[in-house]
Amino acid sequence: MKTAFIKPKWGFLLVFLFSMIFNQQSWSQKNQAKCPGFTAKISNGSVLNLCTGTTINLAATPVVPGYNYQWQSQASTGGSFANITGAANSSYPATSIGAYRVIVSTGSCIDTSGITSVISLIVQGGTLTPVNTLPLCYGEAGGKISGSQVPGAELGFISYSWEMNENNSGWMPIVGASDADYIAPLLYKSTAYRRISKDNCGNMAYSTIANINLVPDLLPGTLSPVSQTITRAQLPAPITSVTPASGGSGAFTYQWQSSFWERGPFTNIPGAVGASYTPGQLQETFYFRRVVTDSRCRNGVSSDLSVVFVSDGILNAGNLTIPFQCFFPGNPASIILPNNKPRGGTPPYALQWQSSSDNVTFTDIPGATGSSYQPGILNATTWFRAKVTDAVGTVAYTPSEVITMVTSTLLGGSIQAMANVACLGSSPAQIKSTLSATGFVGLSYQWQFKNA
Repeated sequence: MKTAFIKPKWGFLLVFLFSMIFNQQSWSQKNQAKCPGFTAKISNGSVLNLCTGTTINLAATPVVPGYNYQWQSQASTGGSFANITGAANSSYPATSIGAYRVIVSTGSCIDTSGITSVISLIVQGGTLTPVNTLPLCYGEAGGKISGSQVPGAELGFISYSWEMNENNSGWMPIVGASDADYIAPLLYKSTAYRRISKDNCGNMAYSTIANINLVPDLLPGTLSPVSQTITRAQLPAPITSVTPASGGSGAFTYQWQSSFWERGPFTNIPGAVGASYTPGQLQETFYFRRVVTDSRCRNGVSSDLSVVFVSDGILNAGNLTIPFQCFFPGNPASIILPNNKPRGGTPPYALQWQSSSDNVTFTDIPGATGSSYQPGILNATTWFRAKVTDAVGTVAYTPSEVITMVTSTLLGGSIQAMANVACLGSSPAQIKSTLSATGFVGLSYQWQFKNA
């Protein structure tokens, strides 16, 4: 039957539900004196959500052969109850929203149940409010995102799930997030969050979106000039800031550094904390850079280099690095790279790679004049170095580096325990190496164990 009980507002619904509980108690108290043997109830509960196009089968208790049942519905909100024609079974298929109760009788005993309210929720997404509204630093905790409670959640009709979207890469579910609120973890990307409300009928609604942004990338700015060439008698021109640092939190500090080498190591120049820097008199070629630190996020970036070439400074050939300093017979050796470029003298520089079998007598390697050198297949341990010649013919050599040939098979050695039995709770005996590993250069060890 149709009823005037139409989708009450949530605040009114709560008041309505409290009145139902009171009415249920008063009906039971009034009728138990007449019928102490049973109490009429609707076993489904006091509030039910009716899904569109479905039926809720209201069930009365007790169910006893010979008992009589009469279902009633409320004609209007707060109004009187009237019998539902033909509803005389222990259950009733409710297909419309409204307030229902059942009268159970046997002989002269009669009892009326409390009221069950059948409602039809409209699922709401709610609103999200993040505790952090300002951009965060890289790796900071996102913090709490508070979600408003939506109607029906308190009664168990609504469940929550959460999704996240990192840097607009698409929405992804957050495993295990099912509360009204969410604690965002450490963030390394700007991330958007939303909550999904889902009712027991499968209807869904999305919350508002909570955006937690990270500060933009810290940029070091640019310097001028990128390079300049002077003699030892001249003063370098100031190295000025063409563009200042940007991004990050916007709070910056500067620190200038210098190095003999293009690849460093760089050291701080005491007191050089301005946006620009004027070097003093130099005896050798120097590389300068400006390090920018974000005062709030505590991260820093370095500018591009500004080099001051001293044309009549002392020529230094630099040094080399070899990723792998050994090889097996029949296999090519590792590439040889300059670790620091030549400096001093009079640029530009010419480079010639040399090799030696004894680290005393070196000979030129034909055609090996590039910035790096890849040896072929070597037959013996070999030393390498680079010969550097500047524009006026001054010569300097890098320190030599060796590539060693491994001639024996790699063996793991052997170990032995001083005792093979240990009492429960006591420390076992020491395990000693009885034979060292062999067959390689620069061996390292890693111990392992296996439970019995």
